[in-house]
Amino acid sequence: MSPKTKATQPAGTSHRGGTAPTDPRVHVRPLRAVDLGRCAELLAGLHARAQSTGPRGMLRGLAYLSAGGCRGLLDGLLASPRATGVVAEVDGRVQGFLIGERQLFAPEDFASIYAEPRSVAVPLHGHAVEEGEDGVLLYRLMYAQLASAWVDAGFFVHNVSVHAGDAAALEAWAMLGFGRKSACAARP
Repeated sequence: MSPKTKATQPAGTSHRGGTAPTDPRVHVRPLRAVDLGRCAELLAGLHARAQSTGPRGMLRGLAYLSAGGCRGLLDGLLASPRATGVVAEVDGRVQGFLIGERQLFAPEDFASIYAEPRSVAVPLHGHAVEEGEDGVLLYRLMYAQLASAWVDAGFFVHNVSVHAGDAAALEAWAMLGFGRKSACAARP
C-alpha cells in the first residue's frame, strides 16, 4: 500500500492544525552513516514481523530478515543524491528512521503512471520504528522535519509505501492525513 498526502502541513503541526505532540525523550536528527547498522536492524525486525503476518508457505525476501541483507537496501537508497533521511532517538538510542527520495522524472516519463513528477517517495525499505515504541509519535516527528525541507524545495506530493501488516505504521500515516493510493499483493 502506498498512502499519499492529501494536504501538506507545516512542520510541527498536526493535520488538524494543532501542535504536534512532543516527548522530551525523543530527538530527531539527520541520519548519519554511523546510524546505518541500527537502521538495518530496525528494518530487519520490521520485515520479520511483516513476514509473520503473511500466508503460511509464502516465504519472501528471506535475505531481508537479517540486518546484513537490509544494510544493502539502505546503502542503495542512500547512494542517491536525491535521498534525505532522519532518525528518531529515544533516550539516546536510534528507535526509528525515515528516508525519502525526491522524484525528478519528466511528466511524460513512464514512471509518472505510478508517481507524480517532483514528488518524494518513501519506499517500503525507507522507514521503520522499533516494535513497542510509539510509532505515531516517532513517524510524526520524523516526517515533520523532512516534510518541511521537501516542501521548501517545491516537493508538495509525498508517497509512502507501507506493508499492509504494519499496523503501527498504517495508523501513524493515516493520522498524518495520508490516504491509500494503491495496493500491491502476491499470491503463491
